[in-house]
Amino acid sequence: RMTPARNGKGDDLWAEFQNTFSEFAGLSIQAFSETGSAVQPSPKLPPLCVFFQRYPETQAACKRDCFSKAAACRDSRKTLSARCYAGLSYRVVPIRRRNRLHSVILVGRVLTEVFGGEQCLGFIERYKLSRESFLESLAGVRSLGSPDLDRIALFVRRLATTFIAGDTRLEHRRVML
Repeated sequence: RMTPARNGKGDDLWAEFQNTFSEFAGLSIQAFSETGSAVQPSPKLPPLCVFFQRYPETQAACKRDCFSKAAACRDSRKTLSARCYAGLSYRVVPIRRRNRLHSVILVGRVLTEVFGGEQCLGFIERYKLSRESFLESLAGVRSLGSPDLDRIALFVRRLATTFIAGDTRLEHRRVML
C-alpha cells in the first residue's frame, strides 16, 4: 500500500488526518500510488467534483486529467502546481521514503481565480450539463489564493514526511528485535 505509513495503525492515523483536515480546512487531500491510483477515497471532495462524479463522461475526464497528474509527479522531488480541466487548482506533493517515491498527495481542488461566464457556459455545453446544477456546485467550491494553497501543501508534506519517518523507525525497531 502506498499510504504515508505502511503499518495498519499508520493507515488509520492517516485516514483520520485526511478526514479531520478536509472537514476543518474545507480542502480535499488524497494519497495516490506512484501509478496515479487513489489509495484511499477522498473524505470530502469539493461540490464541483462530486457533481462531475455523477456523469460518466465528466468522471472519466476527471480520472484522465486530475488523477493522471499524480502519476506525472513520480520522478519529481518538488511540489507541483496543477489545474484540472474544470479549472480547480491543487498541488501535487511527492512523498519520498528512502530516496524512492512512496506516494503522491493531491492537496486542494480549489478556485484560485474566478470562473468567467463564457468558461462556465462552454463547460456546460461541452458536457451537456444542467446549468443550474453546475452553477450550484461551482458556488460551493472554496476559493483560496495560490500562496495560501502553497503553504497548506507544505504543511501536508511535512506531516506526511513525519508519518513516514515514524513508520520507518518502527520498522527499524522491529528488525532490531
